Amino acid sequence: MTTKNYLVTNEFTDAMTGKQVLPGDIIEADQKRHAALVAADVIGDEVAEGEGGKLPQIPKHTADEFAALSADEQRAELARLDITGDDSNADKRAGLYAAYLEANGKEA
Repeated sequence: MTTKNYLVTNEFTDAMTGKQVLPGDIIEADQKRHAALVAADVIGDEVAEGEGGKLPQIPKHTADEFAALSADEQRAELARLDITGDDSNADKRAGLYAAYLEANGKEA
């Protein structure tokens, strides 16, 4: 059966893996699982593969939520999104993240 990738919009525990799935994550589902996830209101649009067959990385936080993270959590999120630059202090990390949100059409 063919599967597709979908953007997670609401937090839930995946019945197949037992793992917590968070908004911004991407989950793979076949048609039957897709219907169940839509009925549970936990997924949104299909996510197409980008360049090189890689799935895009979706920001998991607003700018305000990002600012509330610890320095290590902020650095981890920047790395996950492949955001590079001077991350030597909170203001610079917040600036990098806000620029990424803006460049990708996300609300800061």
